[in-house]
Amino acid sequence: MIAGLLMLLLSELESNRALGPIASIGIVFAILAALTLLPALLALVGRVAFWPLMPRYDTADVNADPTPTRGIWARVPRFVERRARPIWIISVLALLLASLGVLQLKADGVPQSELVLGGSEARTGQQLLSEHFPGGSGSPVYVITDESRLQEVADLILADSRIESVAVSSEDSPSGSVPVTDDGVQPLFPGAPASDPTVSDGEVLLQGTLAVAPDSAEAEDTVRELRTAVGDEALVGGTTATAVDTEAASIRDRTLIIPLVLLVILVILMLLLRAIVAPLLLVGTVVLSFAATMGVAALVFNHVFQMPGADPAVPSSDSCSSWRSASTTTSSS
Repeated sequence: MIAGLLMLLLSELESNRALGPIASIGIVFAILAALTLLPALLALVGRVAFWPLMPRYDTADVNADPTPTRGIWARVPRFVERRARPIWIISVLALLLASLGVLQLKADGVPQSELVLGGSEARTGQQLLSEHFPGGSGSPVYVITDESRLQEVADLILADSRIESVAVSSEDSPSGSVPVTDDGVQPLFPGAPASDPTVSDGEVLLQGTLAVAPDSAEAEDTVRELRTAVGDEALVGGTTATAVDTEAASIRDRTLIIPLVLLVILVILMLLLRAIVAPLLLVGTVVLSFAATMGVAALVFNHVFQMPGADPAVPSSDSCSSWRSASTTTSSS
């Protein structure tokens, strides 16, 4: 677990990168407590710690086999031992079948308005506002560019049908900005005095009002296309752009860190067991059960609860179960 969590240091998301060493330190101290404090407390308290089902010593035969002979934990291994081949074949086929659901997993982000299940006054209010005002009102797309490119970049923004209007920040304007059209910078309203754009270090701030909801897939596509259109000489930010960057970083981390975690666990297993085949089988079972979990989750999310999708971090979070499974399996081995 410690080695797997330290792989989060390779994450692009600061939250994940900080989580890795913090969680690893917590596990180190948990191990120290389990090896020192816990045994001391158990020795001090004795069997009372297990009240009300306190264990009793069986002094009849100290050399007797401690393996249980009755109950479910005795029947299951005997059954598996007698039917080993059919059980592992059926288990693998069942997990493979469940893994097919991964093809329906939509872990590429969820609109913020869909994060709350059931009724939401905020969501309803936003829908009502969208009926009378542009969907992106209050969450514009911000574009920082050189003063000399103001009109050029404004034209590129206005060329997108998903952009309702464009304005440029202006300290002279009562509203803090003035509109920009194909004809250039305009007064705040007809007859108002002209206001000059605010220039800082030779750059201006343009604000594009989205015609669609800022947390929608259309808005994210708009930001991506706008970044391509304006090139590297302009910066595109805002609420929607932040969501785009976060999703891209999460997908990148998921693609990189999960294989690295499995590789590190595989190496550790090889060193501990001094074998090659057994570690490959152990990691294989972890990967297969992980895929089956994601497959079943996708089917439940899509067809039972009918959720709009999942966050890119969902598979990464579930991979923690893989680390725990591998760690538990290693301990058992």
